[in-house]
Amino acid sequence: MRFWSFVFLAAFSLNCSSEDTEAERASGIGGNESASTTTGRGGTSAGAGTVGSDGTATGSGGVATSTGAGSGFGGDGASSRPRSAIRWRRRMQRGSATYYVVGASSLPHCSYDLGTMPQPPYWVAMNFQRYAKSSDCGACLDVTGPSGTKRYTVIDECPNDPVRDARCQSREHLDLSQEGLSAIGGVGRIDMLTWKYVPCDIGSAKVEVFTQPSSNTFYATIGLRKHRYRIQKVELVTGSTRIALERRPDNYFVIDSTTPAGSVGMALGPLRIRITDVYNHWIENKITLQKGQSVSMGLQFPACPAGGDAGP
Repeated sequence: MRFWSFVFLAAFSLNCSSEDTEAERASGIGGNESASTTTGRGGTSAGAGTVGSDGTATGSGGVATSTGAGSGFGGDGASSRPRSAIRWRRRMQRGSATYYVVGASSLPHCSYDLGTMPQPPYWVAMNFQRYAKSSDCGACLDVTGPSGTKRYTVIDECPNDPVRDARCQSREHLDLSQEGLSAIGGVGRIDMLTWKYVPCDIGSAKVEVFTQPSSNTFYATIGLRKHRYRIQKVELVTGSTRIALERRPDNYFVIDSTTPAGSVGMALGPLRIRITDVYNHWIENKITLQKGQSVSMGLQFPACPAGGDAGP
């Protein structure tokens, strides 16, 4: 069956050359978070809107409409929308960096398979305050040190241990892979550097949903891969109702008996899932989870200053 998808976007100006901080996101116009400069540490070992029944999504930033084989919940349509009229500010953080030993066989706190994520982008463990129960997992940073600027991906947490890891008490401190520290001219540690959040360079890739092999029809845990920005939340959509999934510190979202799908043995789907990034862009589609595998959402968060996109 042929069908047409249309996307209508409101006119607004965005500048996504640099992501902002939690304080800035809360205000929507740039925050007042103070920067700090600290000395380095020795390093650690590697650790582990609404949708109507007709399938129309609306938001203050515009309207995205798509018609699939069905309509609303249960259909095969998908949609996304941008946040409206946000003023963006470039935020450069001033901090420090150390290194830790991490390799392709390590299991970082973000639960990524590092064997499929060769450097560069280089790996970085974010300080525990910004890691915040895995909220920074998958974030991309541009870090500038003595010898230049390189791109990094948050894959781990620099833990909250004021005795063994005192430098991670700073919100601006980064714990880099050994290769990542060397790439910007660091030897042992860097006492002063700058860094900022940036959109991840994912090319034409679409967001993927990975399901842990231990999942079953009543309890499933899912992780997100290949997203342009940090993830704010994941929701299951049933008609006009959305239920936010619990996010664990290991960067997995839980579908269990507290959700309609899990309570009736449908935790693996088919499910209509909405994923929202930190800028309130969202994508939504109907998928069936595959244990131990990744399933494509068929969509990606819009790259500013563009608006949304609508999938089949």
